[in-house]
Amino acid sequence: MSLRSWPLTLDLMDYIRIAICVCVAAFVCSQGRMPGFFAPLKLGPSVAAEIKEEDPPERDPKYYFQASTVVFRIDNTLFRIHENFLSSEENTLCSRIRQSRSPEIWLDGSSDARAIVLDDIPIEEFRSLLYYFYYERTHQLARELGEVEYLQELLAVSYRTRMPEIFEYASNRLSNLQPPLPPHQRVSLYLRYEDSLSERDWLYPAVAELLGQVEPLDSEQARQVGLELLQMIACMREDMDGDGTFR
Repeated sequence: MSLRSWPLTLDLMDYIRIAICVCVAAFVCSQGRMPGFFAPLKLGPSVAAEIKEEDPPERDPKYYFQASTVVFRIDNTLFRIHENFLSSEENTLCSRIRQSRSPEIWLDGSSDARAIVLDDIPIEEFRSLLYYFYYERTHQLARELGEVEYLQELLAVSYRTRMPEIFEYASNRLSNLQPPLPPHQRVSLYLRYEDSLSERDWLYPAVAELLGQVEPLDSEQARQVGLELLQMIACMREDMDGDGTFR
């Protein structure tokens, strides 16, 4: 039969048959099976990842205390801590808690489901802050980070959350390390926290060491020092005599 001779009119039974076919096909597809094969529909890994629901958050194994008063969430990890550690009105975490207690805010930190989300604090910085609160004085728990990395994380989070006493503690510990931090690292820390660290204690001694350093900085060290300071050091070296004194 040619296309020209195909009937163009449908009676009531034709419409009913079409409707039944459409319903059956829709049901079969909704069950994850391909029409005609009745085999489970298998999705590729990329498609499966897209439709997979978000994994439920996990409680941090070290910093989730049942008797505590406020729950924070960073990424997919929950922290339940004692609110009295954040009693200072100056720091931003205390401000977040106060704001969350407003009637119109649902995420008030009262439970896992209502945890206060901290999307501006890296998780390792937050863990370093909690280690300081709970274990710095007693050392009942071994640190996962080395001393230098821990103090740098503590310096960063205390600066970020406006906790000046903890910032001073971390900066003093870093400045008194033995052996001391390499000069390029001290310069890098000063440039990052310029408004809170002393030029006399951090910048000048480090620049003096760089001036007397025989071996050149590698690319990573130079990046930490910065182009402007590198140019200044180069100019100062040109004005120095061989004995290290200025002309």
